[in-house]
Amino acid sequence: MTLRILPPSPPPAGAFADSGSDSGWTGWRAFPDPRAGGFVHAPIGHGVYELRNRATGERILVGRSSNVASHFSTLLPPPFGPATRRMGATRAYILRHLGDLSYRTRACASETAAAREKRRMLRGHDYLFGGGNRS
Repeated sequence: MTLRILPPSPPPAGAFADSGSDSGWTGWRAFPDPRAGGFVHAPIGHGVYELRNRATGERILVGRSSNVASHFSTLLPPPFGPATRRMGATRAYILRHLGDLSYRTRACASETAAAREKRRMLRGHDYLFGGGNRS
């Protein structure tokens, strides 16, 4: 079984990441369990995502993608996600802690804006698994 992807509600005016602030991020949501048919609510387009462990408060990962909703499946190990990226330790952690993880996303107007927002997040926070995908 794989994650089912639902498009998010349209972002409010001014929600695209261009301002360099924390505005525009969604609220935190429980990371879906693919074994239970969970849903991802994320941008179908450019954006940034962040994972945290609710139990510990630790920030786990920040990343960006040209299709955030689709990208979420790559964060899980097979058979729940494709084995297309070298993230073995990250995937194992995510699967082992699914019940404790939450995520939030931010739609971005472009790949450049997503990269800028990811860099901003990396400057302001420490993550268990470094900087996620691409810089």
